[in-house]
Amino acid sequence: MPTFDEVLKEAGEFGRYQKRVFILLCLTGITFAFSFVSVVFLGQLPESYWCKTPEVERISKLCAWSPQEERNFTTPWKHVEKLDQSQSQCNMYDVKWNLSTSPLSCVDPLSSFTNQSLNQLPLKPCNDGWVYEEYSTSIISQYNLVCSDAWKLDLTQASLNLGFLMGALTLGYAADR
Repeated sequence: MPTFDEVLKEAGEFGRYQKRVFILLCLTGITFAFSFVSVVFLGQLPESYWCKTPEVERISKLCAWSPQEERNFTTPWKHVEKLDQSQSQCNMYDVKWNLSTSPLSCVDPLSSFTNQSLNQLPLKPCNDGWVYEEYSTSIISQYNLVCSDAWKLDLTQASLNLGFLMGALTLGYAADR
């Protein structure tokens, strides 16, 4: 029985033709790699975002609030651990900013709505979109794929992989025919 090296010499070495076919096949693989990996770069989750409130944006311009002050007045604090506190990114205070009975204070606007502490104010999920603190955009910030819509980014990647699978099955069979 001949060895593998003997058979390879009989069939032909790895010559110019085989190298050219190999490089052309690698080029098609590179284009697919960009499709698979692009979601890592295009779907980067912003570090800091909070609920958008159109009424608060108008008040913010009148009171000259910074974005951080606007966030502090509209977004509740959540206690993750006893030492670590962070602000909620998916909820906001359920307050009707344009229906206040007394004039709003630019220093502490929530005090005009209730005499309760901030922990007792009702919360609601974001309805009007989000404000992103970062200056770069991604498909996450462009299409608001955060909080309850975060699953849609994973769905796009799963759909791409399913499409490649179906294409490989059907086109592989068609090529063999």
